Amino acid sequence: MRQLELFVAKNKGSPSSRGEVKIEEITCRSALQRPPWDEYTLNPYRGCLHACVYGYCRMMQRFEDNPPPWGTYCHARTNMPSVLAREVKRYPPKQVMVGSVCDAWQWPEKHFGITRECLLILLKGGFSLRCLTKSDLIRRDFDVLSQYRNMVTLGVSLSTPPPLNLLWEPRASPPEERLRILTEAAQYGIPIYLSLSPLLPGLSDDVDSLSELFARIRRLPLQGLWVDLIHARSGVWRACYPLLAKRFPKLLPLWRKIFFDRGEAQRYAGKLRVRILEAAVRSGLRCRIDLKGYEVTRRCGR
Repeated sequence: MRQLELFVAKNKGSPSSRGEVKIEEITCRSALQRPPWDEYTLNPYRGCLHACVYGYCRMMQRFEDNPPPWGTYCHARTNMPSVLAREVKRYPPKQVMVGSVCDAWQWPEKHFGITRECLLILLKGGFSLRCLTKSDLIRRDFDVLSQYRNMVTLGVSLSTPPPLNLLWEPRASPPEERLRILTEAAQYGIPIYLSLSPLLPGLSDDVDSLSELFARIRRLPLQGLWVDLIHARSGVWRACYPLLAKRFPKLLPLWRKIFFDRGEAQRYAGKLRVRILEAAVRSGLRCRIDLKGYEVTRRCGR
């Protein structure tokens, strides 16, 4: 534990970890989760230090007793590699989503290395991987991911352009850095995708902003672009409301309707679909674009 305490103290002043945080080592009884859809999930950590205000993963706090504020703690499942090594011998190989309710490359991973160990176990066991992150630490694992490039897709998640990211996702790697990760991964031959999860109503969902982003990524060999709506899940409105009320009060009526009026949420999704189509045409983006489970542009091969 002394080594961990030194690591935390050393990293407290870094941009990715500013603020008081608590890191603990815990154990798990299982590694691979099997949700209803045809994919396993793997989450080496509980909690997320990116502290995204809109983060839907905070819903997992309902399974914890008196959890600290979201974004201030990270529990590392240090025995997960050994548990996973047993499970891959019993479970049939299929795709694993790495980081469905946490970022598997958040900065404590630099100390623990749990995610890297699990990647190797899964890939050697014949499991394919779908990785998603907001952390530049993913570069550390390019050697592994490129070695098994036929079994891997790597994505980064974006929600807001600078400087809004400092308000909404204060400890995640900057958006520019995440786009560079995709460029570099492609140079390693790693299949890549981009997830806009979520686009923030009235802040990052207008045609001009989307066109500008699409123009920047249109030359990347993207496997797909995934667009997600703001999640009206447990705790998300409660987390977003103070920031909206303080910095963006004019957006409160729109957000309230999207969160609490299903019909309005569906209408918003329809309008967003039109904006995405217009931005894709305007920017020349030609890849599969998916909005919350349904395709919004034709499939265009490169």
